[in-house]
Amino acid sequence: MTFVEKLTLVSSFAALISAAAALFTSIAQVFIARSSNLYAYRLESDKLFFHAKVEAYQQFFQATDRCVNLPDRTSAGDLLARCSYAILFSEEDATCKKLSALSALLMEFRSSPASTNVVEKLKVVDYEAVEAMRQELLQLREPRHQPLTKHKHRV
Repeated sequence: MTFVEKLTLVSSFAALISAAAALFTSIAQVFIARSSNLYAYRLESDKLFFHAKVEAYQQFFQATDRCVNLPDRTSAGDLLARCSYAILFSEEDATCKKLSALSALLMEFRSSPASTNVVEKLKVVDYEAVEAMRQELLQLREPRHQPLTKHKHRV
């Protein structure tokens, strides 16, 4: 084999390696772009879910305030609707139970507001519900938290 043939063979081999590297680079860029877009989608989805959950909890507490302060029947219906809405966003069964207990106690309070037993229970249950919701919101902000798009479904 002559020097020119050897040089041609080496340059062809180098061109083949260069083409393979270019192909690998373009495929890697596609995968990187796809994973970046997926990460951005999940991050935005997590933010939207977090804000919707905060809003549901905020509306629930506004409804509890109206239920205590306004004696009309519409505030009771609003409380039950807001409680259901907040329960839909709650992941923990314990939080759901505490929200339901608070709603039930508020309904009992509406029927007998002068009862000191109900008022004392209301303070405790209110604190427990707030703490349960606070813990859930803190869990969502942890960086180790799984994507929020994977929630368990209750039957």
